[in-house]
Amino acid sequence: MTFDSTVYCGRCRFCRAGRNNLCDNRRVMGVSCQEYRRDGAFAEYATVPSRALYRLPEAVSFDRAAMVEPLSVALHAFNHARPA
Repeated sequence: MTFDSTVYCGRCRFCRAGRNNLCDNRRVMGVSCQEYRRDGAFAEYATVPSRALYRLPEAVSFDRAAMVEPLSVALHAFNHARPA
């Protein structure tokens, strides 16, 4: 099991529009500026809303799963890059 580190309210105008990353009340577990920080990412146990949970397929190791987020950020940047 893994989770989305952005905890959003689900009620504000951004959440209702499906733009959870812009939530007026968002908190981010772990590394984030103080305004949005939610402590607990390095804790042995943490609580997050069930809507933020994702089941990992049995065939995916934790090492491979850990690469999904950085790889997706790189792919997103690549897809939005404009050739010089």
